[in-house]
Amino acid sequence: MEAMNLYLSDVYEPWFNLAVEDWIFTRMDPSVPTLYLWRNKDTVVIGRYQNPWTECRLDDMKKDDVYLARRQSGGGAVYHDLNNTNFTFLAGVDDYSPEVGFGLITRALNSFGIEGEVSGRNDLIVTREGEPRKFSGSAFRKLTDRAFHHGTLLINSDLTRLNNYLTPPKKKLEAKGIKSVRSRVINLAELNDKINHEDLCREISGEFQKAFNLPLKTVTINREFMEDKEGFKEIYEKLKSSQWLYGNTPPFTHKFEERLSLGQFEMLLDVKKGIIQSALIYTDSLFPDLIRDLQQELTGKDYRTEDVSASLNKLTASYPERKDMLEELGTFLMKEMD
Repeated sequence: MEAMNLYLSDVYEPWFNLAVEDWIFTRMDPSVPTLYLWRNKDTVVIGRYQNPWTECRLDDMKKDDVYLARRQSGGGAVYHDLNNTNFTFLAGVDDYSPEVGFGLITRALNSFGIEGEVSGRNDLIVTREGEPRKFSGSAFRKLTDRAFHHGTLLINSDLTRLNNYLTPPKKKLEAKGIKSVRSRVINLAELNDKINHEDLCREISGEFQKAFNLPLKTVTINREFMEDKEGFKEIYEKLKSSQWLYGNTPPFTHKFEERLSLGQFEMLLDVKKGIIQSALIYTDSLFPDLIRDLQQELTGKDYRTEDVSASLNKLTASYPERKDMLEELGTFLMKEMD
């Protein structure tokens, strides 16, 4: 081995960066340790087996142009912006261990006077006023001959937006997915106001080189560099697809209950792979034909506010005399699904 790989992305789209990570991971020579450093514009990234409807305020994200991405590793939901640095350490199984990756990061932070430590949930924390404060979360992926460790580093991220998008209203969702563990977080800039993305990347890269004592081959990753790479386009299209983002969600049931002008209204939506499998409605409504048609109309639709709204609009065309009632129902459902 003559050199190791250092990849630096200058693209801020999460699907692109996650696709690059997967492309490197599946096509790399596992005997060559590789470091990938990248950033995303405003994004909520959920774990492979998480439910976006329980982890995020999807409608708020859409209004504010916040990306939703689903990574291929496990773990919980995180918020990214340009003041958040992402790292991926990739290596063959003989050179890989979580301790190696954590060591690179903690030693790099030492140069800024920051003493980080690993917590029991594979997070990096500092102790502030006697309490643990998280500044980094990690997740892992392993194949037969290779593995990676990736994570986030909060430099000066907008924590208000983080809380807005990752703390959805309480829902009556009985989900089989993994709910994120909420942690008290801290920006590294609170510990050293001189720290920034470029300097931190330089220190991490330096520690990476020291750890293996080999030269670094540095490559800037951009769209032009990746456009002719075999298999990349397919990975990218998969990671940005609705099927991956929503259809990969574990089965869950959403229960709605309210007193409406239609009557006492209780609805159970069973959702699998992001599609409503059944819509059961229990009601004392005086309009059973409308309720029957509503159940049929919702069944098979994507579990998305726009799809449910379209179904209600279709019913309004069939039942114009019940327009006000259906609009009231739509307002209630949109609020509950947000």
